[in-house]
Amino acid sequence: MSKQSNIGLQKFTDFEELKTVEDFTELLETDKGKFEELVIWLQEKVNEATNKKEPEDCEIDKYFNRIEKILPLVYPQKSIEEENTVLQNLRRDRWYINDSIIKNYINKQLLEYSYLPNNTDISKATGLSRVTIDKHIKENGASIYKTDEIDKYKMLNNNAINRLYKIGMNENNLKALKMFIDYTGDPKQTTINNNYIQINNTRIDSLLIEQLPYDTRNQIEALILNNRLI
Repeated sequence: MSKQSNIGLQKFTDFEELKTVEDFTELLETDKGKFEELVIWLQEKVNEATNKKEPEDCEIDKYFNRIEKILPLVYPQKSIEEENTVLQNLRRDRWYINDSIIKNYINKQLLEYSYLPNNTDISKATGLSRVTIDKHIKENGASIYKTDEIDKYKMLNNNAINRLYKIGMNENNLKALKMFIDYTGDPKQTTINNNYIQINNTRIDSLLIEQLPYDTRNQIEALILNNRLI
């Protein structure tokens, strides 16, 4: 075997040396089994880097960038549309990982040291590049993934409304009932003051609630929950 062939084989056994699309393509054409090992290795390196307490400089970005480059070779039979979907899913996962890492570090610094870290500090501590930190923070509010995150929180609205009603009825808490009416009632037909809640011509106060039988209160709760307006 020639010296040049030995150098080539040594390169393919050291996955750290494989960084470009050309490298990945050559390995796939030379040794498909090794290529599949490389894909698994890259996934493991990302997981390892994101779970480290003190990752190396730009370590997370380094392996994520390589995964993005290798993806088209992993799914060669997919259409351009399908390939873009796979890539977007990866970028979405990457965004959420970056977001969690950045927020956790900022939160830790504020709680432990009352100090808001600058982007260079965040980069050195997290394994994310300064470019990634700058871009993520600058575009955070406008990110499509941020919109997805907000939509998930909106899904919890019903649970919060249900909790408000239960607190109001079970604890005779007029403040909670007021908030419940504010969020679910028709403002033109609902009047609220510090002593009672009025819905159309009916006034509800703590005395009335206390006089209701337990079963009746449960029936009212069930009716409102089944007909709530969110």
